[in-house]
Amino acid sequence: MQIHADWHTALAAARRGDLEPARAARAIDSTGALPDFYYARCFAEAGVELDQAIDLLRVLAEARPANPLVPQVLALALARTGRPDDALGAARIWRRINLPHATDLLGQVALTLEAQTRPWPAQNPGLEIAWPEFLGTRESFTDPIPPENPCDNLTPEPATKKPGLIARLKAWLPEKIKKQRIERVVSHVEDFLIEGKGGEALAVAMESIARGDESAELNTVAGMAADEMGDPARARAHLARALELDEQLLIARTHLGRVYWRAGWFEPAMALWRSLPVEGPYDYGRHYHLALGYDALGRRDDAEKAMAVALSDFFYDMRHYYISQALRRWLALRGEKPSETTAAPPLSAGPENA
Repeated sequence: MQIHADWHTALAAARRGDLEPARAARAIDSTGALPDFYYARCFAEAGVELDQAIDLLRVLAEARPANPLVPQVLALALARTGRPDDALGAARIWRRINLPHATDLLGQVALTLEAQTRPWPAQNPGLEIAWPEFLGTRESFTDPIPPENPCDNLTPEPATKKPGLIARLKAWLPEKIKKQRIERVVSHVEDFLIEGKGGEALAVAMESIARGDESAELNTVAGMAADEMGDPARARAHLARALELDEQLLIARTHLGRVYWRAGWFEPAMALWRSLPVEGPYDYGRHYHLALGYDALGRRDDAEKAMAVALSDFFYDMRHYYISQALRRWLALRGEKPSETTAAPPLSAGPENA
C-alpha cells in the first residue's frame, strides 16, 4: 500500500527518543499494515510504549510471515521490556532467524544486548584461583577511581647496544619455542571464552603463566576470562599488565575500556576507546565501543552516529565478533545457547588481530 508520511525521518527521531515525528506521521497514515509496522518500529527503537508495539507486531507477524523485519523488530521490543518471559520470546526469535542485517536495526539490537549484559554476573563460587603476586594487590584494583590511563605518558625505551649475532641466535630458539607454546595456550583459552566458559579459560591461562610463560597476550585473555566470570579487579589487573608488556596491544586496550565501562567509569572507558586507531579497513572496535559509552551517558544521538559508522564501514567484524559475543552473553543470562550461526569466531579472527 502507498504511504504518505515521512516515516524514515520519524524512525531517525525515535532512535534519539523523540516520538513527535512518529505521532505526526501516524496522523497522516492512520491505518494499514505498513504504517502499523513503522509506528510499532518507532516505539521499539525509542524503547517506549513497548506493549503497544508488541501487539501491533504480533498481528503483523501472523498476517505477513514472509517479512523478516517484523519478527526482528518484535524481538527488539520484547527484549527491551525487561520482562523475563518477553526476553525468552526475543531469544527464541534470534536463535531461529539470527540477528538482523539491516544496520540501523542491528545497531539498536547491539546497544540493547550490551546494556543489558553490562552488570557483572556473580563470580563463580566453585572456582578459586589464587591471586598472582606479580599483579600486586587485589585492593589496588578495586579503587572506585580508575588508575591513570595506561596509554598516557608512554616514553620510548632508551637506546641499548644490540647483542652480537651468536648471542641473538642462542636466545632465538628458546624464545621461539616459548612463543609457540604461548600461542597454543592462548588459542585454547579463546575456545573456552567463545563458549562462555570464563572459569575454565582463566584456569588454563593462569596455569601457563605460573609455569613462567607470561606474555601480553596471555594476560589479555586472562583478563577477558576474569571479566566473563565476574571478577572486575582481576580483569583490570591482567589487562593493565598486558598493556605494561605491550602498550600497542589494541585488544587489551579495548577490553580494559570495557571493564571501566562495566564498572560505570564511562569517561575513562571513552578515553581508552578514543585512543584506538582506525587503520585502513580496520576499526579495532573504536566506533562500536564509543557508541556503548555514549549510550551509557544518555547521549543517544552520538551513540547512533558512532554505531552507524561501525556498522556501515566495518560491518563484518562488528556483527560477527562483538555483536555475536553480546548475543551469546545475553542468551546465556537466560539459560539459552546461541545457534551455530550466531557463534563468534576466535579472537585471532577478531578486528584487533585482523
